[in-house]
Amino acid sequence: MRHQGRGVHILFVFFIMTLTYGCSSFRVGNLPEITDWPLSPASTEYNLKVVTISSGAELTVNGATERPGKLLLGMVNDKARDAYAGSGLFRLANPRYDYEPDYIIEVMLKDEETVDPYSILFSVLTLFIKEGQMMDDYTLTTTIKDKKGEVLAKIEKSDSIVYKQRLGLFFSIFSRLPDVVSKETIYDLNRATIKEALSKGVFQ
Repeated sequence: MRHQGRGVHILFVFFIMTLTYGCSSFRVGNLPEITDWPLSPASTEYNLKVVTISSGAELTVNGATERPGKLLLGMVNDKARDAYAGSGLFRLANPRYDYEPDYIIEVMLKDEETVDPYSILFSVLTLFIKEGQMMDDYTLTTTIKDKKGEVLAKIEKSDSIVYKQRLGLFFSIFSRLPDVVSKETIYDLNRATIKEALSKGVFQ
């Protein structure tokens, strides 16, 4: 009975530890917080500049070039469009009509992932008492052109995300899911780009 009780106790402790395990993402870069957004009050769509946006992504994992997946490509495209449409300065060209855009925006995200498999394995072997980590370094390069295709500016912004797995992170995963934090970061990289371009007089 004593051995049986000890076994139940061990299973209970393991169960509680499993419940508190989590994998969460945190931004660790130096991108300033953006508080004044949108940049312009709402206006009629006919008063806004028209932009076309093309996007792409490059992915490396521990220095080796990989093919970016649909999830990453989709996030880059969607968050760029969200940022420009939400700035109060622009409206997106409608592909159903022959709009002549005021600006052509080319967005490229470089995602450099650093994965330490030993860190992750050691975390698992210690039942997540030891923390496992992975790192994502994002660099967003935006080329802004006029309607004739002439380059007006090329702006680069960067930020980083660290992924952590350990005990005690269970309740944070609901707000710090990797996809959520990645989308938030890419969105802010675009917003910071728009703010810099505006301050430099690129958008007239």
